[in-house]
Amino acid sequence: MIINKVDYVSRMNELLADTSKFKKLDIQPDHDYNFLINQELRISKELRLMKNSGAMMESLYYQLNPTGTQPSVLYGLSKVHKPVVNNIPKLRPILSAINSPTYKLSQYMNKLLKPLTTNQYTCRDSFSFADDIMKQDG
Repeated sequence: MIINKVDYVSRMNELLADTSKFKKLDIQPDHDYNFLINQELRISKELRLMKNSGAMMESLYYQLNPTGTQPSVLYGLSKVHKPVVNNIPKLRPILSAINSPTYKLSQYMNKLLKPLTTNQYTCRDSFSFADDIMKQDG
């Protein structure tokens, strides 16, 4: 779907104005990279403490330590199945956190926790769920 840039920005601003879902951080203009660097430093400090105490191998420390990170990117994905309002589609917010300060750590934690949260009641997606139901019935 093609959207005019002005309409897209307007719709995203409407989305972000919803204080029940989003909270504005008090970051001074031109200081957002300081915020990013501080996040990196806080994570590095905790990882270093774990490495120095022997709770983490040095190789894992270097694997998880955030360096050269970038801010997350928010964009809107149009909801094509929803009605269009004022010739502008509703947007679903998507936050891409690839290469953010917490990215490596969250990927690692996901790998550790996934086996603990998967059981016979877990559904990977609706297609797999439907296949499983068909197998049970057939």
